[in-house]
Amino acid sequence: MPHMPKKHKLPPAHVLALDPSVRAKIPTQPLAPPVILETENYRVRSLRPTDVGSSLQQWLKDKDVLAGLNIPQVEWSAERLQKFIASFDNRTKYIIGIFDISNSNIIGFYTVDVNHKHKTAQLTAAIGDKSEWGKNILVETAIPLVDHFFDKREVEKITARIISTNKRVFFNFMNSDLFHLEARLQEEILSPAGARLDVFQFAAFKSRRPGRVGT
Repeated sequence: MPHMPKKHKLPPAHVLALDPSVRAKIPTQPLAPPVILETENYRVRSLRPTDVGSSLQQWLKDKDVLAGLNIPQVEWSAERLQKFIASFDNRTKYIIGIFDISNSNIIGFYTVDVNHKHKTAQLTAAIGDKSEWGKNILVETAIPLVDHFFDKREVEKITARIISTNKRVFFNFMNSDLFHLEARLQEEILSPAGARLDVFQFAAFKSRRPGRVGT
């Protein structure tokens, strides 16, 4: 029989954690390229830990912003938020900032969770800067972002779940040619206060994009 190369077992987890010389010998997967896009008015790109500032921290304890995401108010230190952003790998998990091109201020963000096996993704959106509400930012930025995932990230369907109380984002998606209302999930989730809320599920399909063959 031909000589088969030996399979090398990784050291126990506690050795990997404690011995830098061992960790250095374990090949690491290269970082996936970040998302970087521009529209007429906005730059849309993967967030970096260095993007953490007072704006992001304020949004994550603003109850009006958090109500649209259905998450409780939490105090985020800069260090904790930097570690959180660093946990997104631009491969299966993305956190993507929306920046005003005119002044480079961050005004909102997307998160995208990708299932590579099924070529699907779940998108969440938030405009944290309340002075920018009502400016159709999601309409302008979501289309190129979705196109990017269809064309560059091997995704074929993207869904977005909008809480029934988040009427501003709901109407943005209803007025979009890209997303289609798939379902109303009645009493699907609990709010932080304990109320049962409906969820509207929207979907965009690579095969049905407006203006493309086969749509």
